[in-house]
Amino acid sequence: ESRQELQQVKGAVKGAFLQQAYQQQSKGAVKGALKGALVQQAASQQAKGAIKGALKGALVQQAASQQAKGAIKGALKGALVQQAASQQAKGAIKGALKGALVQQAASQQAKGAIKGALKGALVQQAASQQAKGAIKGALKGALVQQAASQQAKGAVKGALKGALVQQAASQQAKGAIKGALKGALVQQAASQQAKGAVKGALKGALVQQAASQQAKGAIKGALKGALVQQAASQQAKGAVKGALKGA
Repeated sequence: ESRQELQQVKGAVKGAFLQQAYQQQSKGAVKGALKGALVQQAASQQAKGAIKGALKGALVQQAASQQAKGAIKGALKGALVQQAASQQAKGAIKGALKGALVQQAASQQAKGAIKGALKGALVQQAASQQAKGAIKGALKGALVQQAASQQAKGAVKGALKGALVQQAASQQAKGAIKGALKGALVQQAASQQAKGAVKGALKGALVQQAASQQAKGAIKGALKGALVQQAASQQAKGAVKGALKGA
């Protein structure tokens, strides 16, 4: 019985050793399996990281592509806006050219009006010169008449006739002066119209400003000439009245 027990104990010990060895092998296999699992997990983590990096790269690339698309759209919009602005600029240039042509035509009209006003001033000046000549003749006649009236009563009658003739001449001189004054007023009205045309031309564009300034100067000169002629006509009227009083 003791031998059997020993045999059983030995068998149990062997079984225990065998089991321990098996467990050791099992532990080694488990460790190997765990190591393999860890390696695989690490590889999976790396793969996941690579996938995430690839996805991030794809997203970055997509965002860059979106930005590029937006930039292209913005560039196209800018080109369209620039084209529209260019079209507007072309229209503005055409309008400015049309305005310049209209202004040039108005300036030509203003020049014509100024030339007409100057011609009227020259005609009026000639009439004023004639009126002055008539006044001088009337004064000379008055002096001759005064001398004749000192000599004799009969000469007084002749002087009276001469005075009537002189009065008629002075009436003609008055009519000439009135005509000159009317011409001055007509010239002044034409100058006002020319001034209005020049102002319109100045408002139309600044290109013709120099020409308009010259036109304004010519108009002012014509007006000054008209005023000088008017003053001369007033003096002539006074001289005629003085001559009539003397007669």
